[in-house]
Amino acid sequence: MPFSIHFFDNCPLLRFPFSEGKCIIESQTKTIQMEEHMSEVILNSSNFEKEVINSDIPVLVDFWATWCGPCKMIAPIVAQLAVKYEGKVKVGKVDVDECPEIAESFNISSIPTLIMFKNGEVAGQRVGGANMAVLEAFINENA
Repeated sequence: MPFSIHFFDNCPLLRFPFSEGKCIIESQTKTIQMEEHMSEVILNSSNFEKEVINSDIPVLVDFWATWCGPCKMIAPIVAQLAVKYEGKVKVGKVDVDECPEIAESFNISSIPTLIMFKNGEVAGQRVGGANMAVLEAFINENA
């Protein structure tokens, strides 16, 4: 589902569907437009094995929740990484409140947690917020 992210004092606050064909990410200092193609895969118990464990390419999984401030802060970065690495690294999102069984199976106790899977196995894990450079380095080290 496409989304737009609105910022207040450069912090992302809301995600909601839109219908104009483009995602506009706005802040007080810049506007980023992203084409409408959802590169992030919404993961749940019915598709996790297919999309992550059996994936032919590495998968970055973002464990998050709607109430989590740091999760909202990295959401636009994760979305940009999904576009940048499309075809090389799959990016998926697990809402820990909607899919607690997946979070529990990977012992997620803090969010945001990013786990990189390679050949169906955990290749790396990172907890907490980060900027684009840090997350790109995490992907490149573990993909």
